[in-house]
Amino acid sequence: MSTFEHVVCAYDGTENSKDALKLAINVSKQLSSTLSVVHVLQEKKRSAYRSADNIQVIPIGGYGTDGLLNSPTTGYVHDNVEQENVDITENTAIQLTSEARQILENNNSAADIKLLEGDASEAIVFFAEEHKADLIVMGSRDISGLKKLLYGSVSEKVSKHSNIPVLIAK
Repeated sequence: MSTFEHVVCAYDGTENSKDALKLAINVSKQLSSTLSVVHVLQEKKRSAYRSADNIQVIPIGGYGTDGLLNSPTTGYVHDNVEQENVDITENTAIQLTSEARQILENNNSAADIKLLEGDASEAIVFFAEEHKADLIVMGSRDISGLKKLLYGSVSEKVSKHSNIPVLIAK
């Protein structure tokens, strides 16, 4: 029989992931396991957030303050829509982290909470393997039809690509 010393729970704020977190808490308590909770930021939005720190907004016409820039130049101007996505992503990550902490506190449990980036299924599997987890717990999302056929669900992809057991809470 396998021992489960480290449990990883994928959390995205949906009801199914909340159920999965509660299940992961119970499993980790019963088995005296370490618990890690992970949330994956979408790669596209996260990369926009990363670049936002290094952006120099060049004024229209190319003139900066005190005449430091005196000719029109082409530069990277941060698009407001992209900035909104960045803000939404950052705020969502903060909110989800707070929700997860609240669920942990309500269940008298402690866990490391980590934000990952990239493709959700790849990031979850990589994190679990990198941190020598013995079990991944996650919720299932009910998707159907063409979307499921084309993309599949994250839980299906994780269970397919993971070398460790995956427990899907329903």
